[in-house]
Amino acid sequence: MTAQFRRAAFAAFTTIVLAACDAPAPTPEVALRTDALETSNGIVVNGIVVNGIVVNGIVVNGIVVNGIVVNGMLTNGLAAGDGTNGLAANGLVEASFQTPEFQAWFARDVAYSDMVMTYVARCALPASVTLTYTTDGSSHGWSGGLGLAPLWGAGQPIPAAEQELVSACLAAHVNRYGQHVSISVRGVETSGALIATTNPEEAAYSWAEGCFFGNLFDGTGTWSAMDAGSLDPTTSTPRGCVGAFGQPTPCTPMAGAGRCDQICAKDPTGAAWASCAVAGRTFRPVQVKLRAASVFHCGDGVCQFTESAETCTLDCAQ
Repeated sequence: MTAQFRRAAFAAFTTIVLAACDAPAPTPEVALRTDALETSNGIVVNGIVVNGIVVNGIVVNGIVVNGIVVNGMLTNGLAAGDGTNGLAANGLVEASFQTPEFQAWFARDVAYSDMVMTYVARCALPASVTLTYTTDGSSHGWSGGLGLAPLWGAGQPIPAAEQELVSACLAAHVNRYGQHVSISVRGVETSGALIATTNPEEAAYSWAEGCFFGNLFDGTGTWSAMDAGSLDPTTSTPRGCVGAFGQPTPCTPMAGAGRCDQICAKDPTGAAWASCAVAGRTFRPVQVKLRAASVFHCGDGVCQFTESAETCTLDCAQ
């Protein structure tokens, strides 16, 4: 989480990605996560779903609960061209909501647009900021969280570095199963400072799931890569867009990029991934860590919904 978010997070803590997941399990909803906060994945497959959004929108110590849909990234309005909401060029401020581009985009699907804005605000703005928009008698409010895009949040066009961090944050909240899973987002802000975390958060969220990166603003897309925890052939999680049983399980259109330790470099402190490279291009990533309780282990005697007789005969023998 950003330093800005963390400061506000001590009082209260508060994710647009992608597309249908290609996991063997049913294609449910997906979720996004905001900053070092603990967030519940809330992004859904095949579009963003309203019920996939955060639970109460409150986060404690940078930890949040989310729910965005997979495929929702394809029509999120962030990229230039037909269907843009104009925010990338006009700034993530209330004045930009009065432009024809934003109003036309929002009106196409109010529930979907509201969800997109919920996650964009949470990733980009600090927890102290809430944006409001009223149209056709309905009022919408979107609260900040991680504060990963300070210049964009100040009304400027979003620079490339902030585009990458916001895109990574959104991708990190995708959930193949539509589950609300608490996650801790780690990374390096555009200032070079680490996304703020607390000691209790770091202790509780220590299972390294994966890293996420890309750019949704310029149409490049997003990637996920497996971190140390996901390489374990006996584990799976209720998130499902990084890896399971030691094999990659990216959620389309988010692509798999291998292993974080092979394509990414740490920041000078060694505490977080600072850059990840794919296809000859380098991006600013975010890393997701989970609580031990959110990780399923084949051999624990319980056949979890992520396990089957094929993937875990010890727990799911027919």
